[in-house]
Amino acid sequence: MRASPLAKLGKCCYYPRQTRSKPKSAAKAAAGYGDEHTREQNLFVILFMQSGEGVCLVKRYLHIFLPVVLALCGTRAKAQSDAQPDALFLTIKSLDAKLFDAYNHCDLTTLGAMVSDDLEFYHDQTGLSVGKAPFLAAIKQNICGKVQRELLPQTLEVYPLKGYGAVEIGIHRFHHPGDPANMGDARFIMLWQNKDNAWKVTRVISYEHNRGLLAK
Repeated sequence: MRASPLAKLGKCCYYPRQTRSKPKSAAKAAAGYGDEHTREQNLFVILFMQSGEGVCLVKRYLHIFLPVVLALCGTRAKAQSDAQPDALFLTIKSLDAKLFDAYNHCDLTTLGAMVSDDLEFYHDQTGLSVGKAPFLAAIKQNICGKVQRELLPQTLEVYPLKGYGAVEIGIHRFHHPGDPANMGDARFIMLWQNKDNAWKVTRVISYEHNRGLLAK
């Protein structure tokens, strides 16, 4: 069922519900919502809606208020999506590109330099593989010339791990050059360790294979 405009409005511009047992003043309800400009907007809305005139005006002119509020919500969401990625995100994104360029071109030397000796690779279809050598052997036997990996950039997430490095999460798509119609997605989690100013993959979890395309 298609969501109504009111349902969209509720999801886009959410204000916590006040309980009767612990009433809050308008000033307290508005406090803590983003920056100073946002708090001023929230306070205005709360004061306006607490008045009888505000409720009557909204009901009477809903057809005017609703498009304006939805437009403002859309502008705010766009501004958040246009925010510049941070340095760590760009670093891991670049490392991912380098790692899987080597993967796609069977550059085992570069692959070997970018994974740790005690690598642990967890795969939902084949189980656990421990160590760099078994990983490289599996790439040579099963991947080289047979499979190409593509990161779906809109799914990429990067989070810092204090004192260690970073965790990378996303969805990647696998293509078979000899069979263009044969492709599928999988989710992955990778731990990157930054040690002595060198980044290496130490742990990988690759899962939800053979489920078709998980993202656009």
